[in-house]
Amino acid sequence: VVDIRGESVSVKSGSPRTISTDRQSGVPLSHYALGVDRGLSFERASEMLRAKAEGNEAGALLEGEGFYISRNFKFGNGCKGVTLLLRERVSVFAASNWIPTFKIYRPNQGLCGRTFLREHLNSNLPLSSNGARGPWTRLHDATRDKCTHGHKCRDLQCFVGKRMQTEHLVCGAVLPFWSTIQQRVLSKTVRTSGGGFQLVQQMRVVRVRCQRADGTETRLVGIHMTHGGAARVQ
Repeated sequence: VVDIRGESVSVKSGSPRTISTDRQSGVPLSHYALGVDRGLSFERASEMLRAKAEGNEAGALLEGEGFYISRNFKFGNGCKGVTLLLRERVSVFAASNWIPTFKIYRPNQGLCGRTFLREHLNSNLPLSSNGARGPWTRLHDATRDKCTHGHKCRDLQCFVGKRMQTEHLVCGAVLPFWSTIQQRVLSKTVRTSGGGFQLVQQMRVVRVRCQRADGTETRLVGIHMTHGGAARVQ
């Protein structure tokens, strides 16, 4: 089971929609469209940095922790790449020559991966908190409803680097309609160990905590789908 995470996750207007109802149990099969804000505001990033420093053994940031800005790279929207690195905790079973790894956070994507400090420094420069506020906020604001390609992007559906994403879930009477759902979701072709090809259904069970329109919190577990897959199940 995979979690859908974001700074805020809400049920979009018009959701849920009942697709069908299981005759035996009377439980509906429902389609939820969720609005997910993946971004991280500068205030929230600064708060995480302060909390990490307070939680470290010496009560201060560890080597490599902090804000960074890309040396030369700019997105198509003119914004510079800016990141926050927080060092992961050392396992008690780590070898003596263990190399620290860092979680990478971005204004428009939140947690987006892990890296080694030396690798990150190849294309990024350390940045003070005061210096990070401007570029962090610009990228955070510019990507709310637009991709990072900028005005030159001709794909109106492009979501690369976009903060606000729409995720689709099918919940409720999933098991009675499993074969129908399986037939209509997107598939991909993968190479087998014998050199042939096999069609694999892209179905994932996910869970999420989100807010309804009235502000109440709800928890959902269901099948995650792409926009196209959700349309075919209607």
